Amino acid sequence: MSKDGVAFCLGSADLIASTTAATTFMTKVVTISEIQSKSGIFSFDLSWSEIQSLKPELTGPFAQAGLKRNPAAKNAGKFFTLPEFLDFAKSSNVSGILIEIEDAPYLATRGLGLVDAVSGALVNASYDKESKQQVFIESDDSSVLSAFKKFPSFKRVLTVGTIISDASKPSVDEIKEFADVVMVTRGSLVKVNGFFLTGFTNLVENLHAANLTVHVGPLKNEFTNFGFDYFADPMVEIATYSAALVVDGIVTEFPATATTYFRSPCSDPTKNLTYTIMAAAPGALVSMVPPGALPPALPPAPLLEPADVLDPPLPPVSVSGPPEAAPKVADSSSSPHSSSAGSCFLVAAGIAAFLYSGFH
Repeated sequence: MSKDGVAFCLGSADLIASTTAATTFMTKVVTISEIQSKSGIFSFDLSWSEIQSLKPELTGPFAQAGLKRNPAAKNAGKFFTLPEFLDFAKSSNVSGILIEIEDAPYLATRGLGLVDAVSGALVNASYDKESKQQVFIESDDSSVLSAFKKFPSFKRVLTVGTIISDASKPSVDEIKEFADVVMVTRGSLVKVNGFFLTGFTNLVENLHAANLTVHVGPLKNEFTNFGFDYFADPMVEIATYSAALVVDGIVTEFPATATTYFRSPCSDPTKNLTYTIMAAAPGALVSMVPPGALPPALPPAPLLEPADVLDPPLPPVSVSGPPEAAPKVADSSSSPHSSSAGSCFLVAAGIAAFLYSGFH
């Protein structure tokens, strides 16, 4: 959201991460602990006209390792307002859209009603009556998802951003009250030790038993992102989640790779072809590692509990004073890098054309 209330597309409220804001608005650097620990230049401190003066800046999660994403198009593209994005999606051949809403409680204290802005834009675009494209509303805030119960056709997605080993039954019961889908990280489904896959968790099975849909991601193609058992092949990773773990959907920063996999007959083991893209087999490689060569095993990830998924009610939208500027100008080289590869994102509500695959 901009300072004057325009909802637009971006992957983070911090403009340093994916725009050229650091070259123009360094006097706007502040630290807002409710959003992130690092200093940033936040969209809600700039007007929409000021934001339009910036350019997108495509980096990547492994840029410091020399793995840049499409440097030739580093500053290509333009910013979409949310209504523009919805119009774009309506005219596109996509099965649905996913809007991720972040930082809504804090924005309410700045006089910006993010939930109302998203709801209003979807209604104005007739998505509350849309039957051809599924709408997914994603958030890590239970109160945000509860606010969208009034749209029965929308699927509500709870983001669990931390690595968990499983979900307790009380937490699953609470999730079912406000969400249809659970979005988890890769580490919540696959156990890893020193880049070797050691096993799968039971999380997908247990969430499915509760009639909850499971999404996993985000997936990335850079080889430094893979455990050794994937052999640096993103399609092997996709096969692992789709065929072995049977998740219901994946969120990927490289959708062309995913669609190529699912359209290939080699992704279907029932076809008995001479070559099939097989899932990784956890434990197969680590069993060959000499004793003592692996790092110490990590402690088990925590269990998801009700306190991890329940949030206070959203505060009323009211205007309070912005935080004071940071006393020291932050070094832009230490700013967080955007890991998003698509062309459309929503500030404080990440938005992208959603690749959804029914695997079973």
